[in-house]
Amino acid sequence: MQADRRRRANVATASGDCDHTFFKLGHVQSPPGGKDRRFLPFQIRHRDRAVIHSLIADLRTAHHSSGERGCQTLFENLAVFVHLVDKCVDHQEAPIVSSPSWRPARPFTLRASDDARKLGDYRWSFANCPLRPDWEREMQPMQHNFDKLFDLRGQVALITGAGAGFGEVIALAFAERGCDVAAADLNLESAQRTADKVSERGRKSVAIRADVGLPNEVRAMVDTAVRELGTIDVLINSAGVPQHDPAEDTPLNTWDHVIDINLRGTFLCCQTAARVMLPKRKGVMINFSSIAGVVGMGRGANAYCASKGGVNALTKQLALEWAGRGIRVNALAPCQFRTQGLLEVLADKQFDPEKLMQTWVSNIPLGRVGEPEEIVGPALFLACEASSMVTGVILPVDGGYLAR
Repeated sequence: MQADRRRRANVATASGDCDHTFFKLGHVQSPPGGKDRRFLPFQIRHRDRAVIHSLIADLRTAHHSSGERGCQTLFENLAVFVHLVDKCVDHQEAPIVSSPSWRPARPFTLRASDDARKLGDYRWSFANCPLRPDWEREMQPMQHNFDKLFDLRGQVALITGAGAGFGEVIALAFAERGCDVAAADLNLESAQRTADKVSERGRKSVAIRADVGLPNEVRAMVDTAVRELGTIDVLINSAGVPQHDPAEDTPLNTWDHVIDINLRGTFLCCQTAARVMLPKRKGVMINFSSIAGVVGMGRGANAYCASKGGVNALTKQLALEWAGRGIRVNALAPCQFRTQGLLEVLADKQFDPEKLMQTWVSNIPLGRVGEPEEIVGPALFLACEASSMVTGVILPVDGGYLAR
């Protein structure tokens, strides 16, 4: 009677192609000398963890009711499989198990605190796994190529305000990382000087005159960059203007000019460049905001603060709108940096330059204003693969100003 009994075993097999891995839960019935097998009609994408965990719960119930070692073996194998699913979910990798039919030669070892039948905080070992070498490689930590994380080779950046200040230092730094640069500025001579410096670093460049507040000029700027350099991968919106009038005396044309360049210009550049980036589902945009977009700056910065606050809101909105279409949008929010714009403020006769500088420095925990080159690291991070999971961020580069 014992010899005539049908031997029952539960096995798990995985089969898949380069896009999906399917999980089949099967119940094998093989009489002595027979080879017939019957599989339950479960075929589950390996990424559907909720369904797999539900099956584990069903297996646990079956185990408690039957007490068969075969069911426990399947339960253990499934636990290991789910662990690998957890590691590979959302990664476009080859199948976890690439063989057409996989059957363990012997059970895996399951380490549970008290009861091997419980799912609780399970631990497992690959000591008894016949595929151990391959699976150990799968379990190795991801190895990053740090040069690639900050590599811009083969990329094209369109940088507004590239004739001086932040735009110029970013253009030169990007060129040194292998990026071709379209240098745009209201002053064509300044843009050309930057473009020449980019060329001296062995990269392609083009100088473009553009007023970012005018739609026709923005379209012409983008068209020129694409025609001369092939595409646009990175957009840097560093063009901007300051404002120093007290609120009660601010002329409307001054208000309109600041909003046109700082906010409207940022939107026009993003909108127009997106028409190049969206078809290829890839692109990075970095807007220039300011600490003035987060906190008030005292007397004489009403239009400027409003424009930069608008840039912050615009950055977050565009990041959400284009996140599913391959474009990342972030912003840098610097404090006072030793740029041409800062020197112009200090030269304004309505201010005492020494007292104004002391006020700025006293509000910056690091105790100094920034140097233009110190914007390069944050800009490079946001433009490169290193920030591939970063979008919708307003990154302060402020010496701790906003942390107070």
